[in-house]
Amino acid sequence: MELTTTEKLRLNADLDGDLLPISNMLKPMKAPNKVVAHDHKSIPYDRGLVDSPKLDGNRGRIINGDLFTSTTKHPRNRRVYEFMVPLLEVAKRKSLFFDFEIYDPAASHHAALSGIINSYAMPLPETTVCAVFDCAPMRDFQDNCLHLPFSERLHMYNAELGQLSIPEFIAIPQVPVADAAEAKALYEKHREQGLEGSMLRALHIHEDKNGKPLGGWYKFGRATPAQGMIFKFKEFVPVDGIIVGVIQMRKLKDGLERQYAADGSLARPQTHESFTVTDAVGALTFKWIDEDGNEWCTDIGFGKGFSIKDRQKMWHDYQLDPATLIGKWGEVLHMPHGGKIGGGMRHGRLKRFRPDKD
Repeated sequence: MELTTTEKLRLNADLDGDLLPISNMLKPMKAPNKVVAHDHKSIPYDRGLVDSPKLDGNRGRIINGDLFTSTTKHPRNRRVYEFMVPLLEVAKRKSLFFDFEIYDPAASHHAALSGIINSYAMPLPETTVCAVFDCAPMRDFQDNCLHLPFSERLHMYNAELGQLSIPEFIAIPQVPVADAAEAKALYEKHREQGLEGSMLRALHIHEDKNGKPLGGWYKFGRATPAQGMIFKFKEFVPVDGIIVGVIQMRKLKDGLERQYAADGSLARPQTHESFTVTDAVGALTFKWIDEDGNEWCTDIGFGKGFSIKDRQKMWHDYQLDPATLIGKWGEVLHMPHGGKIGGGMRHGRLKRFRPDKD
């Protein structure tokens, strides 16, 4: 009988025969998309939280002795594997999971290191480090660490990095916080140091009234605020500018046979022939002036509040009269830290139109 893709990718015998599809575990735990205030009601300071700096690096994980990116694929660049050999050897020898960022503190743009990692053989900068922030035995990891809270895992990764004792491999510090004021003060300190922001992690595991786990376990995928597991804090700033271009939305063609990578993840088609255009606005080209007086053009997406129907109407009106979009003013939210080379906005999203400035 032919095995399914998932069955072919089950973990092997080092887990004593208890097999879990590795594709289930490839999704890294992520903080909720929404960035809330430090005093938001969903943040459980009374349950025990720790703060850590949010580094502007490239997420990676070691699972079952193999290396994966945040997009659940293997790194393309063989130099990444060469760099990670010391930690890979520890993970294989002790059957450990590691979660980390490959980070270059000397890089002025996030895309600089990202481009190297996504190349085929470019060497990593000499200033590159691997910053570890989670660790667990594979046995516990495959069970979402439901019996190994983060309060224990943080001591585990600190011990492993201490024994490794290689300068390029560092343990991310975790500082206890008692309330929103302390958390905000640490966030401001990280920003003053030129870092992207901060993270809050729950130390302990507890249950809600229905018996579902909350707090310091490890979720395969994005956490929700109600789970009280992890929160991120980073700065988004508004900027006004003018729309100078309109990009039509594309989608995959119907009936297209999807391809899967060797690790079981869905491979994104790379050819233009795999896509077709739709009658909706996909993105806008936005001209803006930075605080130094430099003029830039960059493509931006849409923030909350703009539905597909809204974007279909925009495209319909634009086809009848380009002036319904071209030349219009808008307000965009973006993250200035680690902006793209050449003036491109990082995470640029249209917040609203500004008819008062047209």
